[in-house]
Amino acid sequence: MGFRDGNNEIVGFDVDLAKETLGRLGYEVVFQPID
Repeated sequence: MGFRDGNNEIVGFDVDLAKETLGRLGYEVVFQPID
């Protein structure tokens, strides 16, 4: 997860996939950088 948008939010296919998949299961996803 190394990409960030103009608002400094972590973005990318893996982020979108996790949000969609876990959202359908009723979970809220929170991404935290491990820099």
